[in-house]
Formats: sequence, C-alpha cells, structure tokens
Amino acid sequence: MVIYIEEIRIILKKGKRPMTSREITDELIRRRNIIPRSRTPGATVSARIVEEIKFKKEKSLFKKTPKGYILNK
Repeated sequence: MVIYIEEIRIILKKGKRPMTSREITDELIRRRNIIPRSRTPGATVSARIVEEIKFKKEKSLFKKTPKGYILNK
C-alpha cells in the first residue's frame, strides 16, 4: 500500500499540524485520493500508518503524538 503512504505524507505535509487517522481519511476521500471500498476506510489508513511506524521505527515517515500523526523530520 505504498500509494496510501505517499498520499498520507502529502496530506500531513500540507496540513502542518497533527491529524488523527479519521481526519486524514476524510481528507483523502474529500480530495478523491482514495475511493473507499470497505465500511471502515479509516481503519485501513490507521493500519498503514501504524505499520509504517512499527516496521521502520525511527526511519518511518510518520510519528505518533498525543494529538495525532505528524511527519517524522
């Protein structure tokens, strides 16, 4: 799901603030970057972010904060 990762990165970069997975999903759908094919597209987006952080650790594109996800500098 490299496409999701890249789209999420673009949204977080433009957002310039921490965003929850729900906010990210809403923005992806609004921009028509994804077309939801399941009942829980937010869970899919959240899973992609968590996988990225879990497997890449410090090299991940994303970082979890108390207020949501941000880009890892």
